[in-house]
This record gives sequence, C-alpha cells and structure tokens, in this order.
Amino acid sequence: MLSNKVIYKAILASTIALLLSSCASTHEYAETNDFTLQSPRYGTSVATVGNFIYVISGGHTDGLFYRNIERIDTESKTVTNMPVLIKPRTYSSAIWDGQSSIYVFGGWGYRGRSVSEPQIDIIDTRNGQLKQLTMEVPRENTGAAILDGKIYIVGGTVRQFDENGENEQFQSLGLVTVYDFENETLSRVADLPDARQTKVFTYQNRVCAVGGYSQHQDRVFSRFDCYNPENDTWEPMPEMPVATSAHSVAIHQDTLYVFGSYSVLDQVLEFNFNTMQWSYSDLPYQPRRHSSAAVVGDEIYVIGGVYEANNGDYETLDTIQVFNVGE
Repeated sequence: MLSNKVIYKAILASTIALLLSSCASTHEYAETNDFTLQSPRYGTSVATVGNFIYVISGGHTDGLFYRNIERIDTESKTVTNMPVLIKPRTYSSAIWDGQSSIYVFGGWGYRGRSVSEPQIDIIDTRNGQLKQLTMEVPRENTGAAILDGKIYIVGGTVRQFDENGENEQFQSLGLVTVYDFENETLSRVADLPDARQTKVFTYQNRVCAVGGYSQHQDRVFSRFDCYNPENDTWEPMPEMPVATSAHSVAIHQDTLYVFGSYSVLDQVLEFNFNTMQWSYSDLPYQPRRHSSAAVVGDEIYVIGGVYEANNGDYETLDTIQVFNVGE
C-alpha cells in the first residue's frame, strides 16, 4: 500500500506540480504496428482478460450506439466480433472480475429517449452467456476498478428529465458504490472529493481517480486522488499540470499514462509514482478524445475515439495504437 511517507511526498509534490509540467519524458519506445477495430467507435469500455482485450459497445458520431463486443487478440494483433449483444450504449464502464465474468455498468443509452442506462450486463467469457442486473443509481461516464475482489463504481453523471419527460438536465455525482458479487452485497464508501465523471485505476491497494468533468458545473478537473479502503478516505495526490477530461488511462508498473483531453486532443501525460512527478510524454499519440486504453504485458493499447478537425468536422476512429513501454 502507499505508506504515510509516500502520501507526504504526494502532498509536497503537489506544491511544485506546475514546475514539473514543463518537463517532458524522454523514453525510447519500441515501435509496433497499429491495426483497427471492425467498426469505428468512441466512448467504449474495455476489459482485459489474459491476452485478450474486450472492446464493449460505444458510439459513433452519426448517432449510432453499438450493442456488440469486439475482442482484440494481443498476440496475433487481430480483432474478432463476439457472438453476444448487450444493451446499446456509450460511456459505460467495464471490469473483469479476475475469474470468468466481465461486468458492464451503466452508460448513455436510448430507450425511446436518451437515458442513463440502468442495466448491468454480466458476460461469461467462457461461453458468452449473458445475465443482467440493475444499478442502484443508474449513471454514465463512471469509472470502474477492482480491488480485493470488490468492484468500485466511481462518480459519473445522471441524466434527468422533468415529470413531462422534457428539459433534459445533468447532475455529476461523487457517489462511490462497491459491489461484492461473491457475497451479494452493495455498499457505499466515501464520496469523491469533487463530484465528477472521471477515470479510475488500481495501484498498490488503492483505487485512484484522475481528472474528469462536472457536467452540471461545466468544470474540468486537474485533481488526482487515491482511495484508502483501510480508513475510508480519499488521499490527495499531486495534481495534473493541466485540467483534463474525455481522456483514457493506463497503468504500467509504476507509471500512469493519461491519453488525450477534450480540448487538447494530442496531449499525453505521465505520472511516476516513484518520484511523484508529472511530465508530458513523447509518445506518438494520434490526437483524439473519448478513447479507451488497456495494458497487456509491456504494451499499451489505445482504442477508438473521436478526432475533431480544424473545420469542426468529427471523425469516429477505428484505430488501435500500440505502444511498447517496456524497458
């Protein structure tokens, strides 16, 4: 776990984060061949199971919501379509339970009108069988992480209407719910320090949330926090050098990678947990927002997303970029 000494370093480092933001990482990265999805999509959720990455649902800028799941074989660098269909949605979150199932939570769906999708889809990776449950608080753009066999669903946004089904409004939440499917329990732990939709990951017995966006406040965040389950608190980490949203994250060993931002599509940041410092990365990242990222071995896969041209046109991407970050 992160020791008190490390947390002290984190607080101290946050005071000099702006100085660090001018630095850039200078790693040597091995080149790997990029390849593509079968269908371009943004706002997908991904789950890694062994050497496979499951790319789940997502959307297209023409208004289409996908129901299907594509599976990336990271050894052969091929993509296949899985014989299972879930609720069409984008901006869901997904996590593998470490055994045989992938859990897909919420998202932006459509049921006669736009909704915060209430359904949890449970996909058995052995046989493709599908089960459904219902979220206690349906929401979209949550973060999902697993720690000690429990699935943490962090933050997100609720899409609401008045009693006439009109006047769509959004409310971002700091809500953190913990699903223990083995013991069939659902609990609530300490809220995020700021209500927002965010990206999360697990590092050294912590669930960490970085960046994000509050839809009802129209506010982008640079904050970085890690949840300590031993004392039910979110501990501050050094803030990002720039507020970031519509990003994806990947953790490799002791380095966090943050890909893209809503307003700076080619931005890539790195955070080194050993030095507690942020830097801009020199990874040759294809500009995009709303991508997804996954790690297998020493390779980071950045998948799909949306590119915005200078003339304001949008392109939904099928690109899978592969970065080898091994030493």
